Amino acid sequence: MNTQISIADALETFLIGFTTTRNFTKPFRLEELAAGVCVMGDVEATKKDSGTPEVVVFGALIEDVQQSIRAQGLQNHSLCVLILEENEFSSTIERYKKNGYRLLGTEGFFTLNLEERVGKTKSEIRRVCTVEDAEAVAKAGHKNQLLPEHLTTGNSICRLYAAFDGEVAVGWVSSIRTHPEHSWVSNLFVSTPYRKRGIGHSLMSFMLEEDSKYGVRHSVLLASAEGAKLYPKLGYKNRGTALLFAPKEC
Repeated sequence: MNTQISIADALETFLIGFTTTRNFTKPFRLEELAAGVCVMGDVEATKKDSGTPEVVVFGALIEDVQQSIRAQGLQNHSLCVLILEENEFSSTIERYKKNGYRLLGTEGFFTLNLEERVGKTKSEIRRVCTVEDAEAVAKAGHKNQLLPEHLTTGNSICRLYAAFDGEVAVGWVSSIRTHPEHSWVSNLFVSTPYRKRGIGHSLMSFMLEEDSKYGVRHSVLLASAEGAKLYPKLGYKNRGTALLFAPKEC
C-alpha cells in the first residue's frame, strides 16, 4: 500500500510553502501559466530590486514552457524542472540545453509520511516563541525567518525551531503549514563550526514531532546533495529530482 503523498499534492505543497516564506520580506506571487507550468516571483516585478522569477515545470512540453515564458515577457528568469524517473535525467538536460538553457544544479525532491518517521532529538532544540529568540535567529541568518504573528506556543502557519549556544542561534529549520495535513520544510541550516554534531538531525526530529502533534501527515522538501544524506535517515523518500536552469545569456 502506497502511503506517500501524491506528487501533485507534494508539488503544490512546495509551491505554496516556498511562496509563503518569500512573502515574509516582500509581496510574492504564485501563478499558474499553463498546465504543468507555474511562476513564482515578486509582485512588483518591474522594480530594479526585484528578484528573478522562477518558473516551475512538471510534465509540460518545453514548447509550452517557452510559450508561457514569452507570453509573460520573462526574459530574466530561472527554471525548476521536476522529473520523477532517473532515465529522464540526461534527456531532459539535453533538451533544455538545446533550447538555450544552462544547468545550474540539481536538488532532490523528498516526501515523508510522518507515521514512517524515524530518529530522535539528541541536541537541545526549542521552538522560537519569543521576540528575543526570533531576533537571535534573524541576526545569525541575516534575515527574518518568521513574522511576529507566528510567535505563539500553539499551532501556526509557520513554526520555527532553533538550536542555541548560549544566546547565539547556531541552527534552525521551519515548518510551513500549506494544507491541514501537509507541511513544507524551509531553510534547514547549521552554522559551519557546529556541523557533524547531529544538530540538523535533532532540529528535523523535533520539528517532525511537533508537526505530528498538530495534525500534519506529510512533509515535503527539496534537498541539496549534502541534505540528501540526512533526510533518508529520518524516513524521507526521494520521489524525484529538481533540475535548475537559467537562460544561457543571463
